[in-house]
Amino acid sequence: MGVPGLWPILDKHAESTTLLEAALSLGFTPNAGGQRALRLGVDASIWLRQALASKYNVYRGGSKEVLRSLYRHCGRLFQLPIIPLFIFDGPDRAPMKRDRAVKTQLLPHELAFRQLLEHLGFRWKMAAGEAEAELAALSRAGLIDAVLSTDVDCLVFGATRVFRITDIDYRTSRVRISSYSASTLEENNLSRANLTLIALMSGGDYHHGITNCGISTAVELTRTNLGPRLIDAMRNLRPKELSEFLIQWRRQLCTLLRDNPNHVLSQRHPAIAAAIPTNFPNPKIIHLYLNPKISPFSSSDSLEWNAPSIPQLSVFLDQHFQWGWPGVLEDFRTHIFAGLALRELLRDILVDDGEVIESGFAPYSLITRRNEKRRCPRSELEMRVLLTIRADLVDVVESSRVKLLSLSAVERFNRSWRGENPQTHIAWLPRAVFEASPMNE
Repeated sequence: MGVPGLWPILDKHAESTTLLEAALSLGFTPNAGGQRALRLGVDASIWLRQALASKYNVYRGGSKEVLRSLYRHCGRLFQLPIIPLFIFDGPDRAPMKRDRAVKTQLLPHELAFRQLLEHLGFRWKMAAGEAEAELAALSRAGLIDAVLSTDVDCLVFGATRVFRITDIDYRTSRVRISSYSASTLEENNLSRANLTLIALMSGGDYHHGITNCGISTAVELTRTNLGPRLIDAMRNLRPKELSEFLIQWRRQLCTLLRDNPNHVLSQRHPAIAAAIPTNFPNPKIIHLYLNPKISPFSSSDSLEWNAPSIPQLSVFLDQHFQWGWPGVLEDFRTHIFAGLALRELLRDILVDDGEVIESGFAPYSLITRRNEKRRCPRSELEMRVLLTIRADLVDVVESSRVKLLSLSAVERFNRSWRGENPQTHIAWLPRAVFEASPMNE
């Protein structure tokens, strides 16, 4: 959603990186939030809509596959030094988008998705209106370091940094992203004011745009001061003054498109100039971009680590996917064990930093030693670590009363997980985190 065709324009000024690299360089190392983690705002409603719209999910398993897809996405975040905040769309959104009435009821599986987030120790919040507007406000306030979304309106609403997933390596769980910095975009005439101008001219969620005005022509207009002047007037002029200003501003726009007097544009556009209505731009539309409804928050609403609930997560996975004890523990090898080990390292690092650790970390000790007999095949940023799946963690899963499928499953479970030698697991953890921990000494 958002402004069609805008992402390719912004891609020219984006940085291609991985989510791990971004988490280390923007979160763990600078430590702006005091938690040794990247504070990442996530557009939860878009995640859910994409999972519901996936033909693959519908074909493979319907509702089960929708939740399984969301769980896999969350599992990738769980294994990184990231504290996510998931934002869902709220009730006070614009009543119409692209000539369609906005539905305010809960999406299918939204309640189950929220439960999953809570079990993983991830915070979620209901926005007042648009989730992307709420995320942008949190970004400007410095409460999150970046926004993860595929909706370009996050930048139009004023987010300072946005991540967009471009590729996922399902073998290694490596997530590649494009990172868009508002300061870099502004240096290239793509400030928030100019992005708003592009949305008004070429069309967005709230407005069809001007007839025959494509994204390329709208971007060329950012070479002028039309966008900044318009936004400055919207913010500072009284209604009567604003009406007079808009008349002059519209005349200047029409002259520029029709005559191209200073050769700012690549060519003249008389048809676009003739199509501009006398009520353009509509202040109400501009207001939706500049002053969207957001929830109140303060600087004290900082993100901190929350401990995952392994018993509740085990029950959730079995109830929705019918995995039983063996299936849950085997899945933990892929999505959970590395994340628990990472939290073990971060807990010790925060103690060394002088932070008071009262809660927020699961009390499981998994890391046995580093295991680098061969180089990590995934990246130089990661290292191999040997984990021991201790009995106390197995007991937690068992005590959650996840059902077993048969007596033979019980026997296999006892042989695999309750033998004389504890189960081990090779995990790949961020090298910078391990080397900064007391365990590396």
